[in-house]
Amino acid sequence: MKIYIFDIDDTLVTHKNGTVNYDKMVPDILFIDFIKKLNSKIYIYTNATESHAIEVINRIGIKKYVKKIFARDTIPFMKPDIFSLKHVEYEIMKDTNSMENEYIFFDDTKENLKTAHNYKWKTVWIHPDFINKEYYMDHSYPNINQALLVMELEK
Repeated sequence: MKIYIFDIDDTLVTHKNGTVNYDKMVPDILFIDFIKKLNSKIYIYTNATESHAIEVINRIGIKKYVKKIFARDTIPFMKPDIFSLKHVEYEIMKDTNSMENEYIFFDDTKENLKTAHNYKWKTVWIHPDFINKEYYMDHSYPNINQALLVMELEK
């Protein structure tokens, strides 16, 4: 089973000048459409707090599609610690009742992606500098919707 795991800040939601303006967040119709086509719940994996993640997923309209949030205050280790990834994978295996999952991880931070790649997850770098991807990034795109559009076309 394909498991889609998304970071929040600067992956799903880009913050200008490092600030969060919740009032300007609106449902992301393209992202919601992609999730509907997956016909599967997604997972959020962030170094932010769970309350921050909940606020964001409510604002961008994806809360009902999120199976579980892994956040700094809900798991024992933070990204990029390998034990954090192991914990997340273990919890997802329990959720899916499967040890045969394929993990696809979307993040904007190189260190997080390098650890995930070394742990055998597929990695997708979301960053304005996407052209300069590293060997441990399976894919790179300037924003989440472009990533999902290309992935959908490749099916």
